Amino acid sequence: MLSSSDMASLRATANTFLPDSAQVVRKSAAADGLGGFSDSWANQGAAVSCRLKLLRGQPIEGMIAQRAGGRQIWDLVLPANTDVTMADRVVVTLTFSTPASKTLEVISVQNGSWEVTRRCFCVEVK
Repeated sequence: MLSSSDMASLRATANTFLPDSAQVVRKSAAADGLGGFSDSWANQGAAVSCRLKLLRGQPIEGMIAQRAGGRQIWDLVLPANTDVTMADRVVVTLTFSTPASKTLEVISVQNGSWEVTRRCFCVEVK
C-alpha cells in the first residue's frame, strides 16, 4: 500500500514530465434574451501542465475509436485529479511545436486507483 506521501512524491515526479500547458474549457448555455440559449465555452479552473502525443498505429478500444469517428486520436496526459470530463474541450499550448496550440475535444477520460496522472483521449476541433 502506498502512503499519501508516496503518492505525492510520485505525482510530483510525473508532473516534471509535462512540458506543455492545458486549459480545460467547459460549455455552458446562457439565455440569449429572445427565449433561447446560446452556448459558450469558459475556462474551468487554472491552466495545468500537460503532455500531448498523437497516437499512430496503436490499437484503440472500440468505443474510443467509434467516438473519434475516423479522426486522429491524441493522447493527453494531465496532472492527477484534473477536473476534466468527456463534455469538455482542452486548449493545449505546445512548448516545442508548430502550430503553438491545439483545441481538442475530450472523447475519453481514464482514471482509477492510485492515479499518478490523468490520461485523456481527444480529437482535434477543426
